[in-house]
Amino acid sequence: FSAIRTEKAIRRADLCVLVIDLAGGISSQDRKIAQLILEEKKPCLIVLNKFDLFHPGAAYKERVAEAEEQVRRELFFLSYAPFVACSAKTGDSTEHVLKKAIAIKKGAQDIPGTGKLNRILQDAFQKNPPPADNKAKRVKLFYATTALNEKYSVIPVPTLVLFVNDKHLMKDSYEAYLTNQFRAAHPSPGIPVIFSVRSRPRREWEPPKKKNQG
Repeated sequence: FSAIRTEKAIRRADLCVLVIDLAGGISSQDRKIAQLILEEKKPCLIVLNKFDLFHPGAAYKERVAEAEEQVRRELFFLSYAPFVACSAKTGDSTEHVLKKAIAIKKGAQDIPGTGKLNRILQDAFQKNPPPADNKAKRVKLFYATTALNEKYSVIPVPTLVLFVNDKHLMKDSYEAYLTNQFRAAHPSPGIPVIFSVRSRPRREWEPPKKKNQG
């Protein structure tokens, strides 16, 4: 029943705040919830609670670095989500939770235009061409644009629509590479990158040929 309620809450949420007991470590239940957030393609903020009990004898910077290393290792698939280390008991840094959530919302408003999006992706294709299949065919990018879904009205999460020669040639590993390149060129902490790869014949993107006049 708890799992069902969690899943419904994630689907309804504009922003998922994943609270983790840092002193106790990241549990299997934490990973399951994080996976649900990823599958629902939701904006996310990770809150590392009980920071006051996490290696209290060490220096502050070392504690933060260790906490980040732990969350990035255990929740590597949710790498787009920023985190806040705080203590609900002492109130230390709890104000940063709302500040970070507001920053995620503001950052989501900066949706790349069509020109910028195509430059980012074309540069990525030129820098590291996609692998060829066993028939020496490889995916070719013709054009890219963004599409917005109404369910992301509060915090926009655009779908990056890629028109290619054959969507079946797009490998998961190459899509992950494109995700990393897009994030590097257009950082949007807390916002997932969603691709929709669609097949289109090249002729649909070529301008009509001029007729000879004589």
